[in-house]
Amino acid sequence: MIILDDNPMNAGVLASYCKKSNVSYKTYIESAELLKFPEELDNDSVCLIDLYMPQIDGFEVAKAIRGKFERVLLFAVTGSDRD
Repeated sequence: MIILDDNPMNAGVLASYCKKSNVSYKTYIESAELLKFPEELDNDSVCLIDLYMPQIDGFEVAKAIRGKFERVLLFAVTGSDRD
C-alpha cells in the first residue's frame, strides 16, 4: 500500500489502518517523491492519494502513475470539504 498525503496526521491515520490490518505500506508526504517512481510502486500497487495537495495535486499524480502503470489501483482520499 502506498499512502500519499501532505498532512502527516491524515497519513498517520491511514497508516494505522494498514498496521491494524497487517498490510505493509510506505508513506509519502510530498507528491514529487512519489513521482520519482520508487521501486515499491509497480503495477500491483494500491495507492491512497490525497487529492488536494500543494504544488502537485493528487489528480496530476494519479494521471502520471496511470501513464506508467496500467494496473495500479488508485483510490482518492481527502480530508477537504471542497466540492
